[in-house]
Amino acid sequence: MALGAGCALALSPCAFGADDLADQAGRTARKWLADLPQGYSARYDGQRRLLYLSALDENHLRETMQLLAAYTDAQRAYLLKSPLTWNVTILLPTAADYRRFRPGESVNGFYRNEDRTLISLDRGRVLVHEFTHALHDADASAAGQIHPVWICEGLATLFDSAHIGQEGLELRTCDRLLTLQRAIRLGTTIPLDKLVSMGQERFLREADLCYAESRYLLLYLHESGVLAKWYEAYKDGYSEDSTGKRALEKTLGKRLFQVEDDWKKWVAAQKLPWGELSRGQARLGAELQDDPQGAKVVSLIRGGSAERAGRIRAGDVIREFNGHAVRNAAELVNAIRAAGAKQTVTIRLVRNGQALSIDQPLGSPADD
Repeated sequence: MALGAGCALALSPCAFGADDLADQAGRTARKWLADLPQGYSARYDGQRRLLYLSALDENHLRETMQLLAAYTDAQRAYLLKSPLTWNVTILLPTAADYRRFRPGESVNGFYRNEDRTLISLDRGRVLVHEFTHALHDADASAAGQIHPVWICEGLATLFDSAHIGQEGLELRTCDRLLTLQRAIRLGTTIPLDKLVSMGQERFLREADLCYAESRYLLLYLHESGVLAKWYEAYKDGYSEDSTGKRALEKTLGKRLFQVEDDWKKWVAAQKLPWGELSRGQARLGAELQDDPQGAKVVSLIRGGSAERAGRIRAGDVIREFNGHAVRNAAELVNAIRAAGAKQTVTIRLVRNGQALSIDQPLGSPADD
């Protein structure tokens, strides 16, 4: 996510007190700071009820606070309109400290509903994705509802690559489009009536496709000018149908199978913004293309991390990235971007018919 021109905000230093939530934020901050190593600071955005605990330097922390403040305000104006009635704690740790908290090796950020705490090593898409869960949690809770996984993850993936401009949130296609378009070509998409009824366990078993379908169904509604209308209709009719199917049919004026046909045609015609696929490829320092065995390295980017490390070669086929199977270039790009900047990752590849495992450093956010 990026801030557009004219979106910078001035935020005052940490100010606790004044009301019960501010007092609570102060207590929470003192508890965290007593447990964390030296070098962490606390800031409280009382207007938005966001408590930051950070190992970042002052400038980077300020940038992060400005980003989430602008994003919160843009969401209030567009879709997730219910304000937080509790504090959300946002921990921005060092890489070493993050290992204490992460729920899995490849997870670079997460939000815990039970204690309204967001912990993220990433300050880009992962952070905004998880923060969207926090805002959606507040909006659904205000309505006394628990929304299904396709809506929760669909909204998070819809907004994590948004741009904040002077007119508000600007949504666009992202690299998940390639996963969905490939499934449409192969006839392997999940029917929408099954997607909207899917439980979390099944959803996560087919995560790549489920995330892509959920995101692009919501983007289709946005591009049709009816996302907010659908979301309000969904919440209003939640007691009769918690899946969102009826609201989709009511909002679009068609049966779901007809909606699905129109949606697939729309998806097939979409294109990525110029250079979008190169994000992630630049961080690895290699140009990639699909291969029957995974993602093939077409060439190394001059001066990039792959060329500097000297471990990856043109012609290599990457089959696994940091423990995740790689079936095509889009999946590898997604995995690279999720891994975060300046990380060292384990890559399994095939070179001249021989299976190899290498440790490869990734580049910085500037490479994106």
